[in-house]
Amino acid sequence: MQTIPPLTTPSSDNSELIIIDQEHSLPSASSASGGEFFEAFIRMIPRSSIMNTSSKVAFYRLLATMVNAGIPLMRSLSILEKQEKIKKRKELIASVLGSIRQGLPFSQALALYPQTFAETEIALIESGEKTGRLNASLLQLADQVEKVASITRKVKGALTYPMTIVAVMILSVGVLMTVVIPKLMGLFEGQALPSSTMALI
Repeated sequence: MQTIPPLTTPSSDNSELIIIDQEHSLPSASSASGGEFFEAFIRMIPRSSIMNTSSKVAFYRLLATMVNAGIPLMRSLSILEKQEKIKKRKELIASVLGSIRQGLPFSQALALYPQTFAETEIALIESGEKTGRLNASLLQLADQVEKVASITRKVKGALTYPMTIVAVMILSVGVLMTVVIPKLMGLFEGQALPSSTMALI
């Protein structure tokens, strides 16, 4: 489980608002090789996360909306922190806000939590910071997180049936070998059986 660094005293008020350019966006299946697309897809999936998919999408979209409306980034994060009801998420946002107040860029503050924010997400936000288009980057991130979640659900759904069939087959073979075959051997014990039958048993 991630540990949340303690929130420190603010030292500055300024922060840049950020967003993405196409250079760091997730490659499409038509523009990238299968290997490149798969690697980018994997990088979009953190190993574990304080924020689930829906909460992360909401976080990015709400932050983009407030930034686009002209609300400073730190003020926007402060609003999200106050509105958050889940303790761990609230602490996470507070810690990110504290890191920004210490002078870290937004992307670097998020990069302190690699199990929650994936490499691709950090790269997109960093790109937005450099280009001055943070709100656009956050919206693109929300879309990409939703797409990755959708692909993951489809993959899991596609694997459910064959995995069920394999599990049933393994169970059937186990029952056959531990229950049926021993009983058959008891029935034919002491009898001369063809070699093919003996081999099967």
